[in-house]
Amino acid sequence: VLVALSYTCGTTGRSEGAMLKQNNLLSNAKTLSKLWQVKKLYPNSHIANLPHKGLFVALNTAMLAGAKVNFILKFDTDEIIETIYASTLLMGVSTFYTR
Repeated sequence: VLVALSYTCGTTGRSEGAMLKQNNLLSNAKTLSKLWQVKKLYPNSHIANLPHKGLFVALNTAMLAGAKVNFILKFDTDEIIETIYASTLLMGVSTFYTR
């Protein structure tokens, strides 16, 4: 079952629509939950963009495990550092990590 059509950034050419199916997203969430050892009692912090990495990686793995997700709505170094101590997984983009 097709659940999303996500567009690539076009780094190797024109942007293309990537069809994401239910079984692919479930398989990805199961694999990452196991690999990252995401557990129900472990809170996750989320500052990544929702349309891509956020929705299909971070939130799916957290929902599958029943884990709490703390959303950080804008980049704020102090808030992120404070949140890190209360989280077991921090999802963000590389630009945030270098700051």
